[in-house]
Amino acid sequence: MSMLQKILEDMWIDPELLAELSKDQKEVLFHKIREEQVRRWQSWFRALPPPTTAAPRLQWAPHASMWEEKEIDEAAMLEAEKRLQQAEEQRLRKQLEEDEREARILAEIQVQEEMERRRAEAQAKAEEYAKQEEDERKRLEEEAAKEAQLQKEREEYMSLKEARLAAEKEAKARAAREARLKKLAEQRKKEQEKLEKEAEEAERRAARDMEKKQQEIYETMQSVRAQARKTQEEQEKKMDKIYIEQEKQAKKAEEEQRKAAQKARDQAKKEKASTVERKVAEKLEKVAAQPPLPDRKSKRTSLSLDVAKSGMVEARPSRPANEQEVVEWFRSVEVPKRVGLQANGRYHSWFHGAISRGDAEQLLAGQPVGAFLIRVSTRIWGYTLSFVDAGDKFKHFLVDAADGMYSVFGAQAREHKDLNTLVRFHQAIAVSKSGTKLTKPIGDINGNRSLAQLLA
Repeated sequence: MSMLQKILEDMWIDPELLAELSKDQKEVLFHKIREEQVRRWQSWFRALPPPTTAAPRLQWAPHASMWEEKEIDEAAMLEAEKRLQQAEEQRLRKQLEEDEREARILAEIQVQEEMERRRAEAQAKAEEYAKQEEDERKRLEEEAAKEAQLQKEREEYMSLKEARLAAEKEAKARAAREARLKKLAEQRKKEQEKLEKEAEEAERRAARDMEKKQQEIYETMQSVRAQARKTQEEQEKKMDKIYIEQEKQAKKAEEEQRKAAQKARDQAKKEKASTVERKVAEKLEKVAAQPPLPDRKSKRTSLSLDVAKSGMVEARPSRPANEQEVVEWFRSVEVPKRVGLQANGRYHSWFHGAISRGDAEQLLAGQPVGAFLIRVSTRIWGYTLSFVDAGDKFKHFLVDAADGMYSVFGAQAREHKDLNTLVRFHQAIAVSKSGTKLTKPIGDINGNRSLAQLLA
């Protein structure tokens, strides 16, 4: 269960966590809570029994040229329904356009990641061939130097004929060494050309497959969205069923109370005054002792208890208690997933350890709009995206890492498979309401020192 889902279920947020949210994230959270309140009210309203037909409140004269109230209500309802349908169609069109755009960007990110991986492999192979050539060169030079030293020592005891033969032998050995080096150079050149051709072919193949990848991502997004709607509808039906059952029980208890009170009143009329007073008092005390109807707060509490009894309980607490728990979580959960690592095995320069907000702002001071870094959060199971927004303002957005996915709380409601994809996504899609995109990573390209505590 993500952090946002937990907040909406409880309708409560920890004050310390609320203080960590930026202004934009607080606005998003307010709208989400309001939407959830409206959804619950609509669910409650649908569960109400249909109203009984009542007599008209107004009686008009036969000659009065006025519309009937029923006709006015039907016309208003039809107009309202038409407007709602138009608004929903417009929202769906906009959503489809955004999905197509994001699918194209995500496909480009996948292709770019694949090309970077191939380039890293090609670079590693090229370096390996160069090292082999250099090692062979050194070995041959050492052999030549050793042979020259031995030849010098032998020349002191050789005749002219032996010296000439030794010189010819040395010339042949030198030519063999040069041929060996030339052959190694040609092999390395051929391997380099082969790698370059493979890279070019991979780029052309990736360009051809771009549209296919985009369509696959788009279909996956639509499938996930449909599954989310289905899950939400099932959850709403479950909650509605629980609430209707509670309403029935409450009405039954209320009816029993009413009957008991009526019976007490009828019995009181047949008794003497003293007996009436005594029995009425007993009955009233008994009625007062019975439980009242459940209010909205008790409804929410009982629903939460029902959900808890059904087994929907997280193995990990909703938030870490201290920094040590964050370190243990990062080592056990995030390190095996290679979070923050590049294809070459080094950490991204923008990836930092559990540094404070003040430290992050010091690193971002004087940087252009869009400069950013990601640091491990000590408030939630996730991270904090710190960046320079328009007007040289520092923004700190929480990045929820629940359920193995990563999403910026308060920006796009898009989940990503890793932080690298999230960063590249918001280099193309604005991360804030002001339209700021991530541009310049801030940190050490060889790895930030703040990671030592997490990896020690």
